[in-house]
Amino acid sequence: MPPLKVYLLAPPCAGKTTFAKCHPEYSGVRVIDLDKVTVRRRKGLDLRLKRWWRVRFFRKWKSLIRPVHQRLQRAGVRVNPPQLVKHRSPYPELAVAYLERADEPVVLLGGQVLPNPEKHRDIVCGVVLPPVEQHEYNLERRRERGPKHAERWRPEHLPDWREGFGVYAERWGIPLYEDFGTAIKELLKGRPGFHDSDRGD
Repeated sequence: MPPLKVYLLAPPCAGKTTFAKCHPEYSGVRVIDLDKVTVRRRKGLDLRLKRWWRVRFFRKWKSLIRPVHQRLQRAGVRVNPPQLVKHRSPYPELAVAYLERADEPVVLLGGQVLPNPEKHRDIVCGVVLPPVEQHEYNLERRRERGPKHAERWRPEHLPDWREGFGVYAERWGIPLYEDFGTAIKELLKGRPGFHDSDRGD
């Protein structure tokens, strides 16, 4: 039986980073926060894409855009650079590439949905929507980090986040869970190398 690869989706402020930090391994399975895997890559990409619009000579392409394209190719992502610049984020593609290359059971926590999860038969998806009270608490904690966070993470966005992920789960028949621990145990139950435990570590 091939190793199970799980992509757990959750809206902003659901606790993805905190869970992955507290439980790098849960019930014998590695847990990875995709933001920690791709944040440096995405920051470098954003920097180069901003500079791209100020470049007037084709020779600059070699030093600004091609290195990003090559890194994406090494990660298993096939992207046309001009399309990437103008239209799309590589985040979902990087999630798929990371999971497809994994040779052991792994749980990836991410915040952007796959356009068509049915295309990836070897990846199991789950959606985590924490209880509203917990979600609101997490949001307020993030807003306390400073004015920029308070401006970006607004309480009025919370209902839209929750509704969007709920609709996505219903559309693709993806199971919903209230916490990451329960989601991992349910999705990995009966798989080789998985051991159930109350603590999860």
